[in-house]
Amino acid sequence: MSFRADGVSVRIGSTTLLDDVSVEVRPGEVVAVAGPNGAGKSTLIGVLAGDRRPSPGAVMLAERAVAEWPRLELAHRRAVMSTDRTVAFSFTAEEVALMGRLPLHGGDPTEADRRVIGDLLAAVDCAHLAHRVFATLSTGERQRVSLARAIAQVSDVTGAIADARRHADARRHASDERYLLLDEPTSSLDPAHQHVAMRLLRNEANRGLGVLAIKALFSGHLEPRSAIEFVLRQPFIDALIVGTINSRHLEDAVVVARELRGVG
Repeated sequence: MSFRADGVSVRIGSTTLLDDVSVEVRPGEVVAVAGPNGAGKSTLIGVLAGDRRPSPGAVMLAERAVAEWPRLELAHRRAVMSTDRTVAFSFTAEEVALMGRLPLHGGDPTEADRRVIGDLLAAVDCAHLAHRVFATLSTGERQRVSLARAIAQVSDVTGAIADARRHADARRHASDERYLLLDEPTSSLDPAHQHVAMRLLRNEANRGLGVLAIKALFSGHLEPRSAIEFVLRQPFIDALIVGTINSRHLEDAVVVARELRGVG
């Protein structure tokens, strides 16, 4: 089982945003998609999330087309963190993170939901900001709270995360696989908090989540084989996809990275 795009293309008028892209993330795996601005990375996230339909191509979650999933069930299976982190009203950081639990509690959060949020805010070093108005936080602080919100959406319904990590199976049952789609989740973080965020994502993957994270590359372009040293320096990443978003670079790079990590 996996979350995958098969031969997807996206075109607006005469402009091609994605061209015959195939990519896959599996439970327990962290896949990074890296490339220059305009490469189509955020478009890929939108296609995988089901917010933008490809033509042609297919997006499959647990061997079922994403377009066929009821929206509430889809929200239970995949969470999306976009680059837009604005909130119109004066919600606190805790309330924003708790929004991630909305598909689970339907507007009536339980104590278990609040424990999950408390654990996640602590995990992203934002527990002390829980009662601050979200709009007053720094860009990096808002990014960390948004990461907590996304993880909360696909976390276990009951029990504290710390206990779940100690006792849960490393892999979820295939019928319950869940995924995180993250658009530049560390772009505004200092190095120490980048490490905190990536370590948290690695821990969540070890519990069975599949994680796909977008990362911008200032250098413009990397050939797949040039990504080898980069991958070896990333202890939290299983696979790296690099270059302009097209099928050759996606497929070549992910094969290189998975071979290096010993991922089947």
